[in-house]
Amino acid sequence: MPLIEEHEGFCRAGATPINAPAELQFQCCNQGNSRGICPHFPATDARGSLRYTVTARSSTDITLVIIEESEYAPLRWREARYSIPQERLETETGDLCTHAQAMAFCGSFLRRFSS
Repeated sequence: MPLIEEHEGFCRAGATPINAPAELQFQCCNQGNSRGICPHFPATDARGSLRYTVTARSSTDITLVIIEESEYAPLRWREARYSIPQERLETETGDLCTHAQAMAFCGSFLRRFSS
């Protein structure tokens, strides 16, 4: 799964966050590539999904790459830094959806791979 763990919460795909519909959470929210499946997915968004990869980790932060995909291929990417002690992203992600998913990914990563 792109966020390592399954998550519940708010759908931030549209302009206003809503409670993510339970029947779509696993298939769409937690897997990505929801275009044409989820009625809340913005039709004008070129991205199909967001993927996250850790490129470095220290005792104080995580460096990750955020990859935007379209039709299962990379569209663009950017690097972000997450502060472990402050539990926050130090890098602006550009939108609420990306920010929320990056935060969920970092939390999942730390729970799963903490030493």
